[in-house]
Amino acid sequence: MTRKEEALARKAARLEAEKERTFQMQSFEREICAQQSAAGLQQGGSGVQQSSAGLQQGGAGVQQSSAGLQQGGAGVLICGIDEAGRGPFAGPVVAGAVILNLSDPEKEILYLNDSKKLSEKRRESLYIEILQKAIAVGIGYSGAGTIDQINILQATYRAMRMAIANLRNTAFLTDKAARHEDGSIDVHDLVRRLVLFELPDSASSGGEASESSAAVVPEKFKDNESSESAAIVPDYILADAVHIPDIRIPQTGIIKGDAKSVSIAAGSIIAKVTRDHIMYEYDKLYPQYGFASHKGYGTAAHREAIRQYGMLSIHRRSFIH
Repeated sequence: MTRKEEALARKAARLEAEKERTFQMQSFEREICAQQSAAGLQQGGSGVQQSSAGLQQGGAGVQQSSAGLQQGGAGVLICGIDEAGRGPFAGPVVAGAVILNLSDPEKEILYLNDSKKLSEKRRESLYIEILQKAIAVGIGYSGAGTIDQINILQATYRAMRMAIANLRNTAFLTDKAARHEDGSIDVHDLVRRLVLFELPDSASSGGEASESSAAVVPEKFKDNESSESAAIVPDYILADAVHIPDIRIPQTGIIKGDAKSVSIAAGSIIAKVTRDHIMYEYDKLYPQYGFASHKGYGTAAHREAIRQYGMLSIHRRSFIH
């Protein structure tokens, strides 16, 4: 075997290993599809009856084939959701919700994982692919004012409810996004378009207290992006480690779910990349604070900038002592 052939063989082996890993990360989704299909036969599609504890115990051992997932998953919309930015001193907490297309092999996305385990380059590549291939993507936020008023946990729930309410098909945004000279998509412009498509001024969700995006998103991120996609309601929600209050959709919280479920991992990536680029824009507005490097977290450099220049409207007063 030549060196070239050996290299190709190693590449093929890595690809097969990634496909197997992705298959394992679909175990919760396969379990829900099977239960939803069974419930639909017995009750006319009224919903999944299995408890979250049973799902967590049984999901990892599901041996249903990928063909079974494609057949049973057709029409079952499973939304994975996660957040980014619970701990920083500044900036919003952002939630990402994603309904992956589990019934179409052409829409399968490899390399999904906890966003913190991925390089920025990999995250941004997956961000584009998710927006292109997912059935729906939604984002939500809570800014510093809301976080200070209702606490970070409730603000995170608020962002998650907003993200679920904002679930829409976003493939058209990748066609509209600006491109670099080499033809690749400008991720910063793509984030901007997603933000102003789903988080217009005075955005609110299902009776939530409204919060102007001016308090969360830099002014440069705003223009008039017409709505080209209707809201999509999921059948089931998989959340990373939490149970989201005040929603009627069946849900399961999975501990470390962003490393166990492809749907939650996709939500994690959407939330992380969106928030990072919001902070990059704030870095342009307030370069002395260094938001591009620390993303608003309480690093020594950030603390020193606050001491020297004071707090901004995007700083969380309740986090800074």
